[in-house]
Amino acid sequence: MTNRLRKYLKFMVAITAISVIAGCATFEGQIDLENLPKDVTWISPVNQDGLNDELKVEFSLPPYKDLVISEYRIIIEDQTGKTVYKQGEVSARKKKPGVKIPESFSWAGVDQNGKYLPDGDYFYHIDIFYGNEQSYKSPSFMVIIDNTAPSVEISAAYPLFSPDGDGRLDTVRIFQRFSSIEAKWEGKIINSAGTSVKTFVWKGIATDFVWNGKDTSEKYVPDGEYSYIISSTDEASNKSVFSLDGITVNTERSPVSISRNLESFSPNNDGKKDTLLLTTDAVSTTDLTSWTVSIHNSKGETVRSYSGEKSLPASILFDGKDNNGRILPDGFYKGHISLTFKNGSMPENVSQLFEIDNAPPLVYLSAAYLLFSPDGDGRRDTLKINQSTSQEDLWSASILNNSGNEIRKQTWTGRASQFEWNALDSNGIKVPDGTYSYRIECTDKADNQTVKELKSIRVDTRIPVVRISSNNKGASPDGDGMNDFISFDLTTNMPEEIGTWGLEIINHNGDLTKSFGSNEITSALPSRIDWDGVDEKGIIREDEYTARLNVEYLKGNYITSITEKTFRVDITGPEAEVSVSPAIFSPDQDGVDDILSIKATAKDVSGIDFWKIRIIDPAGNNFRTFAGTGESRDVIKWNGLSDKNELVQSASDYSIQYTVTDKMGNSTVAETTVPIDILVMKDGENLKIIISSIYFVPNKADYLNVDPEEKMKNLATLDRLAEILKKYSQYRIRLEGHTARVYWDNPARLQTEQDEVLLPLSVERAEVIKEALIARGINATRLTTMGYGGNRPVVPHSDITNRWKNRRVEFILIKK
Repeated sequence: MTNRLRKYLKFMVAITAISVIAGCATFEGQIDLENLPKDVTWISPVNQDGLNDELKVEFSLPPYKDLVISEYRIIIEDQTGKTVYKQGEVSARKKKPGVKIPESFSWAGVDQNGKYLPDGDYFYHIDIFYGNEQSYKSPSFMVIIDNTAPSVEISAAYPLFSPDGDGRLDTVRIFQRFSSIEAKWEGKIINSAGTSVKTFVWKGIATDFVWNGKDTSEKYVPDGEYSYIISSTDEASNKSVFSLDGITVNTERSPVSISRNLESFSPNNDGKKDTLLLTTDAVSTTDLTSWTVSIHNSKGETVRSYSGEKSLPASILFDGKDNNGRILPDGFYKGHISLTFKNGSMPENVSQLFEIDNAPPLVYLSAAYLLFSPDGDGRRDTLKINQSTSQEDLWSASILNNSGNEIRKQTWTGRASQFEWNALDSNGIKVPDGTYSYRIECTDKADNQTVKELKSIRVDTRIPVVRISSNNKGASPDGDGMNDFISFDLTTNMPEEIGTWGLEIINHNGDLTKSFGSNEITSALPSRIDWDGVDEKGIIREDEYTARLNVEYLKGNYITSITEKTFRVDITGPEAEVSVSPAIFSPDQDGVDDILSIKATAKDVSGIDFWKIRIIDPAGNNFRTFAGTGESRDVIKWNGLSDKNELVQSASDYSIQYTVTDKMGNSTVAETTVPIDILVMKDGENLKIIISSIYFVPNKADYLNVDPEEKMKNLATLDRLAEILKKYSQYRIRLEGHTARVYWDNPARLQTEQDEVLLPLSVERAEVIKEALIARGINATRLTTMGYGGNRPVVPHSDITNRWKNRRVEFILIKK
């Protein structure tokens, strides 16, 4: 095979491939990805421990036939909507796109420059562009970056305790402070052999707890040394472990004891539980030499001391102050007693834990919204109140009406949980629309009281009504000032407290073409919106549309209204045709072709509004008009007369302009020509032919050296004239030349123009036409000529529009 033949075959293969590609269909429907994630994904990319180091997403695209993808983008945004990372591919050739969607995607929690992003919530979605400017956008999915390991601080004020049931030191309290919020915390009590004897579990925050010295089977553990270990692994696989050693179980009896009368007191001088009574007891005080009672804080430090010799007081009233008379900080304390006897023995013991609490119970209230509509539509049917409180014995909350009366009550022990109100009172009856308040209160063990209120809660079950309407059947946005936009009237019975609204223009396939709206909270609904027919890409697309109005109220109602009728965007004029019969019109009342039939038809998707037929004379002036509304269904019969009852000119071409306008204001003009035959009209006892369509060189009797098209018309007119005159062989013919005056408004020049220019010119032109007729077989003895110049006008010479009719040749047929 020669090189030239190889090149030829390669060229033909390439041409065939291009032809195949060019002829391929392109997928135009809606696409969707499969196997997309459903849950939130947590990652901890910084520690690189091999666990949840990156986001991994797998998805697949169904095998759509003829689907050609020009671009895809995977976009990751932060909580503000700012793009922090983007990955994708764009086809290098527009006419031959060929981008392949990957089956998986990985992201290591970095920005576009490879720098690790801060902890927080992020969102990702996938955009695909295909077909004829079509696109697909996946839902948004959340990925949480969490590089922070779980954290908590643990301690025990008095790790030595004796769970023997005597009411003193029967438990040990483990303090767990500054805990991070996690899905699960797990705590374990470990014996000296490393075996777990008791397990505790928390969800959310790891809180303080009390160990009573029992194992999992509720049996007391043996005396000895124990440890406490707490651990948590968060959603991003960050793991932390914390331990506390030195917890001692000792159940041996002591000959001395000390106890307190209150679990908690508040030395704030409010008259309520300002002091704590410590009661002492000893098996024997014989040979007692000295005693000491001290107050220890949670760190084991002595903050207050009492002492004496020989006689042990039965009780000590503790005022909550240190040795310097200052109020001690809030916290947990214990009383410690120590005795000294002559024999050298020094028994000691501690009291139960008690609390100095000058702070009122803590509560923080919040709600995402205060206005709700319990109407069963699934949107803000209830009010959710988030409550963050301190650990207390009893919390009490009430719903109060506008008069301050309690209509609903709820209580909690420990911490108050989230409260959700469904607008029912204590009897399960729905409350009326109105304003309410939520009050939560608590009095702690130290008689500190807290009352918090959430006011201006509103129940509103009114049903909003929204409506979108339009008087326009469509729009013709072509800039002609007619129906350039379509107006939508937006109404609602509740214009107040609208959250967001949106107006969507939907084409006949159900695709979104254009949207208007506001994503701002508490935005007013406009009373009217005008649409100019342009889609989101700035393109006008002729189609049939509906409009959908969506209104979301702050109280949760989401209302949709759709236009009752469809409307069109139409910038194309109607299809129009006009035709006439007979081909040559001869309205000379001889019974032959005296009536012209005009057939005009038109159709348009928007419907025909009105039409007009204008018959134009040879000078371009309007001669006769017909008009109507809707479609023109009947054939129009025309007798050749103008709107002023003037007959058409012989041997002239009149034009018909058929203008039809659709209901969108788009117009189309269809045209045709009506040739007028030479008309032989009765003039008393004679006949007359008037021809104003013979073109002469200006101011000359020359009809041959004119424009070629005019010359052809002249010759055709003369041929037809001769043909007709031959039919009237029994008539003599007088040719009369007539001209149009230029100086009709100048008396000084008028007569001179008539005598020296117009009269001779009219005679000469009559003679020239005479010779032309003789040349066409008309007997010269039948012909005579006369010239009248401008003395016999058919219209006033001042009528500039129609003055051309004065420039004519008349043929008077006289019976022999």
